[in-house]
Parts: sequence; C-alpha cells; structure tokens
Amino acid sequence: MSHAWTEETLETYASGLLSWHVYCDAKNILEMQRITSFLASMAGLFSNKTLHNYVHGICAWHILHGSPWAMNDDELKTILKATEKLTPATSRRKKRRPYTPEFITAIKHQLNLDSSLDAAVFACLTTCFYAVGRLGEFTVRRLDSFNATLHASPAHTVEMGAR
Repeated sequence: MSHAWTEETLETYASGLLSWHVYCDAKNILEMQRITSFLASMAGLFSNKTLHNYVHGICAWHILHGSPWAMNDDELKTILKATEKLTPATSRRKKRRPYTPEFITAIKHQLNLDSSLDAAVFACLTTCFYAVGRLGEFTVRRLDSFNATLHASPAHTVEMGAR
C-alpha cells in the first residue's frame, strides 16, 4: 500500500505526521480528540493548505497502519473551513506572474552585463530559473542518494578550477 503515494507526497505528509504525533503525545490527547485538537492548535499558525496536507498525511498513516480513521467527515470539513478563515495574512499572497524565458529576456535588456553587480544578478536569476526547471538534477533528494558522477560538490569546483 505504501506505493499508492509518490515519494514526494510521503515526504510532504511526513512533517505533518511528525508534528501531529509530537503534539498529541506531549499533551496526552485522547485518540478520539487528536485530529480536532491538533488542527485547532495549529489554526492561525499555518496556512489552510499546509493543514490540509497534514490531515491527508495523518489519514494516509492510518490507512497504511490499518488504524481506524475515526474522523467524522462533516466535523473535519468544518474545522478545515475554520482553519481557512484563520490562515495568517502572511501566508496569503497575491498570485504573481511566472518567470518565463521572455520575462527573463526583458529583464536582461534592462541590465548592463559589463557591470559585475548586474552580471551577478542575471547569473543568479538564470541559475535559479533553470535549476527549478531541472530541480531533480540540481539537488540531492536524500543524503544517501548522492552520486559523485551525477551531482556537483565542492570537490568538483576545485577540480574544475585546477584545469
């Protein structure tokens, strides 16, 4: 059953699940009150989207471990609606235009690439843009998945500079 969720989904769920276990165990919350108590305590601290992910992770944990999911759907919907209203203003941002190659080109035309500051800004912008597009190749998902033939490291930088 663990293969029902992608690795990324399970990683996202893990932080909520850990928070839930720590909170409930530290406060000795009764099993029947754990989810509502946890969500009530987190409301106003985290965005509604984060709390939804936490709930889905907790539900997935129950399914995986054959533990009964005793949450009343109407009660869950109501508390999640309350968490939406209590989402901190700092978690709400207006949608922004995406960075596109055309947008980056327009920025480039406003920069003087002979200036070290402008060149550094443009290098940072393009590196971040393309790194996000190829994030799986730019980062290492887990420490034990590092492969010296695939991933950059400080040792590679020294080798490259010596050539």
